[in-house]
Amino acid sequence: MLDCNPVTTLADPHIQLEKNTSDIEMSVDEKHKYQSAVRSLMYSMLGNSPDLAYAVSKVSQFSLNPSPTHFTAVKRLFKYLVVTFTQRLYYGRYR
Repeated sequence: MLDCNPVTTLADPHIQLEKNTSDIEMSVDEKHKYQSAVRSLMYSMLGNSPDLAYAVSKVSQFSLNPSPTHFTAVKRLFKYLVVTFTQRLYYGRYR
């Protein structure tokens, strides 16, 4: 995802994440890839990017039965991380 088009916002305002109601169910491998991506985002959220907390909690709700829309939302979060990759929190003494 390092070569993707970066975005500056966490979520697309035009996409509403809802329960997957389609008759087509994703394969076990696709579900595993989605769950693995969400776990990676959770790890990043806990260690470096607390601003991801709400967005990661929303995409993690659909881990059992994700749809292509949910994959798009997860990919957008990774695109956001590309933009914020160099930003750091600094805890130091006041001068």
